[in-house]
Amino acid sequence: MRSLTVIFGILFAGCVCFGAAEPNIEDVEPREPNAASKPNAASEQEGKLERVTAEIRQLGQRIESNYDRRISDLQRECEEQIKLFETAERSAVIASAVRPARFIEFQGHIPQEGYTKTEDGLMIPNERIALADERIAAKKREIEAYRQRRTAELEKEKNYFLTVRLPDREKQSRSMTLNPPVETHGLVNGIVYGSQKRSALVDRKIVHEGETIYSIKVVEIHRRSIVFKKNDKSWVLRVGENVVVAAQ
Repeated sequence: MRSLTVIFGILFAGCVCFGAAEPNIEDVEPREPNAASKPNAASEQEGKLERVTAEIRQLGQRIESNYDRRISDLQRECEEQIKLFETAERSAVIASAVRPARFIEFQGHIPQEGYTKTEDGLMIPNERIALADERIAAKKREIEAYRQRRTAELEKEKNYFLTVRLPDREKQSRSMTLNPPVETHGLVNGIVYGSQKRSALVDRKIVHEGETIYSIKVVEIHRRSIVFKKNDKSWVLRVGENVVVAAQ
């Protein structure tokens, strides 16, 4: 009997210990979620601003690349124009060359001065060569002056976009990120009340009596209010109130 009492005592103690190991769910206080897991509005906004900065930086790189390419293209086009003009002038000089036999035929001798012989043995008047050189030099000066003037204009445009327009764009983008525009879907912007025709501005769209907008009919337009109707429901709105919200 004594042994049975000892055994039951041991089992009872084990049950007590086992029960104590299981916490009562009612005694466990709910824990606050980890602060790091909560959405951080400040960090989210900071991320948006960083994206704006990155987009502006990329846009600036594209602007610089675009203008650098245009300036490079301008340089190449000017060089090609000079080359084409020089080729045309040199061809015209060669076309004016005279064969020595013509001098013998008409003058009885070949001039020793005032002419330049070509590799083919033709003779070109030095005056014609000098004239071609002058025309080529003048064309080069003309094209170079145009290139410099146009390059300066492109550089000025690039500088304007990079120092004025781009900062303005960044300022607007950052402002819209920090202060997002309020949704104005269905907003009554104004009333145009005249003796002939009355109209209203809803989301900057002009509507007249009898017309519909967002499936809502404009019944009457008064000096300071508008009567709208959808299905069997009618209501009156003033400037600054929302048509769509009122219809719901």
